[in-house]
Amino acid sequence: MLLEGKTAVVYGGGGAIGGAAARTFAREGARVFIAGKTLCKLREVAADIERRRCRHR
Repeated sequence: MLLEGKTAVVYGGGGAIGGAAARTFAREGARVFIAGKTLCKLREVAADIERRRCRHR
């Protein structure tokens, strides 16, 4: 994992590019903070990241 022990902050994390970046950073081991304008979309991305992390444990 390339980003193990690192922290990433992604603004626009609910959008297509920001969401993809947040998922990639999380997949590579980073702790990810996402921010943006639309809470509903941010929650969807956060839930997706959490599901993927639970699947890989």
